[in-house]
Amino acid sequence: MKQIFLMVSLSILFSCAETGEKVLGVKEYFDLDSLLDSQIVLLAEANQQMNKQVVLDGVQENAVFDPDTTRLKGEFKIFREFDLNKTNYVGAYEESTSGNKVRYELKPDQKSPVRFLEIETGSDGIRQIEGLFVEDKEIYQHRREIKISFSDGLISAYSIRGFQDMVMKDTVHFQTDVRFQ
Repeated sequence: MKQIFLMVSLSILFSCAETGEKVLGVKEYFDLDSLLDSQIVLLAEANQQMNKQVVLDGVQENAVFDPDTTRLKGEFKIFREFDLNKTNYVGAYEESTSGNKVRYELKPDQKSPVRFLEIETGSDGIRQIEGLFVEDKEIYQHRREIKISFSDGLISAYSIRGFQDMVMKDTVHFQTDVRFQ
């Protein structure tokens, strides 16, 4: 019962109104959506188990899944919020490169909840993606940090950490760690 409560709570916590907005053919920044679409198919075919640990306000739950495309689409929905290729984000980010890292940083005069997205590559492709999502409204504050690790072209692990603070409610701290094996 506790596990169901935690999973439902996290689903509600991470749910957002999807606008369905896609930029038609414009890919100004790193194409996170396409990467996630391909990873869903590859991971579902890889026959790996997904080990998931969720901590919600200090209460920890662990689960092991055989991920299919439906489960992975749900799991990766939160990462799609970090996709910078939306019409209102075009021109809002400054791209910088340092060694094998490309960083998209929100320009000071721009508004977007995605503060940065950083992609680290290696000889075998993408190694890691990190990002920060911050919403600060009158009635709530929300912060999420993501880290996605890759091995041999597949997502091998990811983590989501953050909090949500709403007016007249307690702050909810959350942490999700997933490993594929």
